[in-house]
Amino acid sequence: MPSLSNASATDRIQSGLRTSRPPVSPSVPIVRPIRARLAAAVTAAVLTATAGFGSQVVQAADAPSGPAAGDPAAEAPFTEKVRGDWFVLLAQRHHQNLAETDPARHASRVRITADRLEWDAGGGAGPWLAATCRRAPVPDPTLAKQPRRDPNELLATTTGSDSPGDGVPRFARWNLTRDGILFVCINVAEQTWPTPNHSLGYHGWGSGTLLLILSRTAPPPFSKPDPEADAKMLLGTWDLLQELDDSMAKHLGRGETLEITSDRIVSRIPGSPYDRLMSGPYSLHPPQGHLGRIDIDITRHAGKVEIPLGRCPSLYAFCGPDLLLVVYPESGWRQELPEADRRTPTRLESNGDCNMWILRRIKGDAAGREPSR
Repeated sequence: MPSLSNASATDRIQSGLRTSRPPVSPSVPIVRPIRARLAAAVTAAVLTATAGFGSQVVQAADAPSGPAAGDPAAEAPFTEKVRGDWFVLLAQRHHQNLAETDPARHASRVRITADRLEWDAGGGAGPWLAATCRRAPVPDPTLAKQPRRDPNELLATTTGSDSPGDGVPRFARWNLTRDGILFVCINVAEQTWPTPNHSLGYHGWGSGTLLLILSRTAPPPFSKPDPEADAKMLLGTWDLLQELDDSMAKHLGRGETLEITSDRIVSRIPGSPYDRLMSGPYSLHPPQGHLGRIDIDITRHAGKVEIPLGRCPSLYAFCGPDLLLVVYPESGWRQELPEADRRTPTRLESNGDCNMWILRRIKGDAAGREPSR
């Protein structure tokens, strides 16, 4: 699907799904010796299916021999730079922002140690998710060409209210961007579509896959929309921390920025050969429930070619003055779509039709300042 960013053909190819057989839970044979042999075989099959990068020989989880010294699989699943406390900017699962139905999810705490992630539900309740992790096996380099492997590919066994806790190791991966934002993607339950082994995928589109987007500092609560006050808070230059397309992270820190003046939005990538990716005037409207409404009249810039797309009815929400979320409908601004058929989204989330910007004001750029043109 198209997005406001000028994505390349390579981006689109990398966003395609790969197919594999989903993991299965082991059965329980009656005879004890047979049970032990079958359990080891099933575990090996599960690990191969969930690792998602073509490893053909995987040891059983309870095999006596461990990874050799110097083997990447011997490294701690979470490096020192990502250990400690994090806070939820967004939690997506099954094309849904979990904070839209459970506001307690927003700014909730996620604690990471060397081999464990725990998402605290607070109030003395058990965790929403606890994941015990280890490094996934490395593909055999002598085998046929493998899909490009995520450098932080893990296997995780999950429990908690957001996971059935069936004890099956499934894929997990993490990425720390240059903006200091941590992406964690965990397969928390069996699912038949989409398959969990999408190469380098950070997504929350399937019923069994959870995407956590985390910050070291807790984001403020969502502000009540006020078009007059918000018009001033929009002014300035913003880092695009992420654009989610169909619940999938498109670019993990490529440096895109948005400049917002009193009458215009301009999207840029610093150092790119072309000055702009997207630009257009905008207008604010009375709120839609707990969310603000903004219309953007979009022109996409493909090199020197300008493609007018027309009005894009969108939603926005501020978390304090320096964090901004914008949701826009892909179907709502197709060039050929009649004006009367352009619909405003209903929820603050990325789904099969709506994309989301997560924006953070560039440090030192005070709220309400008109950026230079």
